[in-house]
Amino acid sequence: MPLVLLVSAWLLPASVCFAQFNYPDFSSASLLLNGNAAIVDTRLRLTPDIPHQVGSAYHPVKQRVANGFSTTFRFQINGGADGFAFIIQNFDPTALGDDGSGIGYAGIPYSLVVEFDIWHNPDFDEINDPNNNHVAVHTRWQNPNSASSTAMLGYASPPFTLADGDVHLATITYNGAGSLSVSLDGVPLLTVNFDHADWLSILDNNGAAWVGFTAATGDITAEHDILSWSFSPMIPGDVNGDGCVDDADLLIVLFNFGTGCP
Repeated sequence: MPLVLLVSAWLLPASVCFAQFNYPDFSSASLLLNGNAAIVDTRLRLTPDIPHQVGSAYHPVKQRVANGFSTTFRFQINGGADGFAFIIQNFDPTALGDDGSGIGYAGIPYSLVVEFDIWHNPDFDEINDPNNNHVAVHTRWQNPNSASSTAMLGYASPPFTLADGDVHLATITYNGAGSLSVSLDGVPLLTVNFDHADWLSILDNNGAAWVGFTAATGDITAEHDILSWSFSPMIPGDVNGDGCVDDADLLIVLFNFGTGCP
């Protein structure tokens, strides 16, 4: 047996894998759908263009997010209110929050969301709801989440209209050390920082949680569609980024050290 393979066999007798996934579209996706969320043709429609709808959708397997993650999705919004959110929560795979200004996540405990808010609610002041076109991070950690400023860690307004009917690309990354960043159409938009211990407090004992999306309409309506979605946890030792710590990673490390490759 070659030396590298022999060392590999001794050090990693079995691979350790954590879930990751990629949905180029949703034609064959098996998501946990709640409320008014549905698969329409090849897209995930979180709400139809009907008043007072609320929907949520979660990947059926919890994701290991304690050490960080990166997720990318394409979205399209047609209409006027209220918006959608990417959510990480360790409450329940059927969790569904409030409609209207709640954007489908308000009221869900053990959650953190990145909201894409397209409506300035008249019952909120400008501090609680800055404008009708912003991205914000909201959490109350173990307590029920809120769409008001009491739960907001930070916000930014993109240079385009979120609900312009065009397809946009969002990337959300957590670095595993208290910094979460959001980019839109490849351009950095927002970074928020928080205590990593608070982050761990909303996850299960394995550092995992449900990941997915929520959305809602009120008196004003919109179709909130997700067109594609990929998710990758950051796993210590996963050198090639395939979601597993296995012989393939060890071979890369050994060859790099042995040859001096970067």
